Amino acid sequence: MLCNSCPGLIRRVVNHGCEAWTLTNRDEQHLRIFERRILRKIFDPVQNEDGSWRIRLNYELNELIENA
Repeated sequence: MLCNSCPGLIRRVVNHGCEAWTLTNRDEQHLRIFERRILRKIFDPVQNEDGSWRIRLNYELNELIENA
């Protein structure tokens, strides 16, 4: 696979020096959104059966991460 530890790497870079951070649920949600945005760029779009292109859905990204 392209990057087996990408999700872990993204979290480490974004959370660098965060030992003193107080994360709210909203902050955690924004970090997850950012992580999925980066993963969508790493794992290319998907071509539909009719030939059109679309971004990967959240469950598809989760499957790719689990299988990496």
